[in-house]
Amino acid sequence: MLEFEFIYTVALLILMTIFLVKEYIETDMVIFSTLLLLIAGGVITPKEAFAGFSNHGMLTVCFLFIIAAALYRTGVLNQLGKAILGNKGSISKKLLRLLPPVSALSAFFNNTPIVAMLIPVVRSWARKNNYSISKFLIPLSYAAILGGTCTLIGTSTNLVVHGLMLENGMEGLSFFEISKTGVPVAVIGIAIIVIFAHRLLPERKEPIVELGEKTREFVIAMKVESDYNHIGKTVEEAGLRHLKGLFLFQIERNNKILAPVSHDDKIYENDRLFFTGLPETIVELQKTPGLCLLREASIDLKKYNSDDLGTFEVVISPNSPLIGKNVRESNIRERYNAVIIAIHRSAERIKMKVGDVVLQAGDTLLILAKRDFLKRWYHSKDFFLVSKSAEIPSKPRWYSIFSLSVLGIMVVFMASNIMPIIVTVSIAAVILILSGCISSRDAIDNINWKVLLIIASAFGIAKGLDNSGVAY
Repeated sequence: MLEFEFIYTVALLILMTIFLVKEYIETDMVIFSTLLLLIAGGVITPKEAFAGFSNHGMLTVCFLFIIAAALYRTGVLNQLGKAILGNKGSISKKLLRLLPPVSALSAFFNNTPIVAMLIPVVRSWARKNNYSISKFLIPLSYAAILGGTCTLIGTSTNLVVHGLMLENGMEGLSFFEISKTGVPVAVIGIAIIVIFAHRLLPERKEPIVELGEKTREFVIAMKVESDYNHIGKTVEEAGLRHLKGLFLFQIERNNKILAPVSHDDKIYENDRLFFTGLPETIVELQKTPGLCLLREASIDLKKYNSDDLGTFEVVISPNSPLIGKNVRESNIRERYNAVIIAIHRSAERIKMKVGDVVLQAGDTLLILAKRDFLKRWYHSKDFFLVSKSAEIPSKPRWYSIFSLSVLGIMVVFMASNIMPIIVTVSIAAVILILSGCISSRDAIDNINWKVLLIIASAFGIAKGLDNSGVAY
């Protein structure tokens, strides 16, 4: 006769499966609730249930979230994505360039944060180069999954198995033990994706493209400097003709205005380029080498630290002291400790330098300010509305070099078994936090607690299967 614990555990597993498939509630809550019910039914003790929360595998995943976030915050992933993807080409060729590096990166990180961090990079690139993002997101996810099968730390399931082996007195998996199977599977999988993905996946436009002219746009003026790579090339050749979310509507050269801008107009040093576009694309535009904000802004967005500064949108109220003053006279830097990046005015496209614009009630300003700007000015009579805008990770270049160095050393230590994996990744995470590559606040914010809850609870559920005899 079957014992109560066996029947009870099987019933819970069936219910858990139904709830997971039907998605009645969040996955993490389904898994954790199952764990609690196993305790309530006497199948496992509280100590057995919560042992997973101190498991090395779960903690390793936690620290990998921080390390991946540090690479994103320092701009490493953004630079890597742009270098890999390049400009124009067929979708198959772009997938062939994108997927192998993603799989390789995923082999040394948990694939969840890698995909989460790379999606904005790929989306931004797709917008700029007029590709349908729907052709890239699923391949990106699958490539990360395939890469996760190549090493011990590639995915949380590998670490869970490794942790269970250690808990049961077994030796555990070596770092590259599963590579002899995982690498061939990843190579074959990527080849299939490259060949068939662009044919099978639908072509969908993003809302940013579909909204088009209906979207609120800001105007920004950029100066062409000597290190711009496309000096002497036409607007078309420079890739400035078909930018998604951005439109080059005017060029100022030697006090002469070229408008509307033609596709065969050439770009020269010291040209002033006037763009209109969305906040996210405008902030990102300023990371382009050789293009800089006009001197009125008096700040280099290529060097600002996004841990200290953020972008905000503010709407000027009728009571604001800014009304009737141009940007240069408004003393916004002294008054609000902020810099205007771009301006939006309803039903009007501003065709002058940002510094010369006379501010009016209802104007929306895209500004760069300290992160506490929202808290300090949210209730001010100077503005109708204050809200956070697009956030583009940015730090001085040495942070990128340092974070990559830490990553390289971490991989060497893990591969050579110099010290336990949990010790290696925890030290790497702490070094990145202490060095300022990522703030402690951002480190905590970028940990996916739901994933960790699922992993930790899974250990307790596995113990329940063992105790009840269901596992045998």
